[in-house]
Amino acid sequence: MNRSGRLATFCGLGSVAALVVGAMDAAANFGSTAASGNTEVSLGNNRWHSWSFWTSDSNWRTALNDAATYSYGNVTDLVVSRAGDNQSSDVRLITADFGPIGELARTSCPSDGTRGGSDPTEWCWNQWIKINQNSALLPTDATGRKSLMCHEFGHTVGLRHPAGSDPHDTCMVAANWPYTGLSHSNPYNSEWDQINANY
Repeated sequence: MNRSGRLATFCGLGSVAALVVGAMDAAANFGSTAASGNTEVSLGNNRWHSWSFWTSDSNWRTALNDAATYSYGNVTDLVVSRAGDNQSSDVRLITADFGPIGELARTSCPSDGTRGGSDPTEWCWNQWIKINQNSALLPTDATGRKSLMCHEFGHTVGLRHPAGSDPHDTCMVAANWPYTGLSHSNPYNSEWDQINANY
């Protein structure tokens, strides 16, 4: 049985209808977008999604490993793996200087990435996740860093910010974040369903 089937079985029959409705509601929250500010949502080019590190910061390396493995790899049909350091991969993580205030991180398909298709199904290989090392709002605890990595990694597989006010405890709702003591370390079930339907 694939992971989608296990999720439905685990949730029980009473929850299946809610998951289906949630998946329909979430449809507008999935798909590639043009760059908005400095963040661009792209799909992965297939269900095998690898990452590499262009930073020596062990805290962020651990956060991405944990988010990719436990928030996506263990609960969706994605096959996630670390490709090593400074190697070609689906996603590259780097710490950078965007200035002392403002955005915590950005996700983009850079000029040296490979693109295919067109929005809302455009995919990118060799995407960047860039952490703003100088933001005063950057989380300093392990849970907060994992939550931010869950959010940015979600953008690399097609998850957008949910529209409007979303009460779900999901790492993709930026408004849920006080930026300290973050507890939103997973996508919501309907977001997992969107990933499983598209990979």
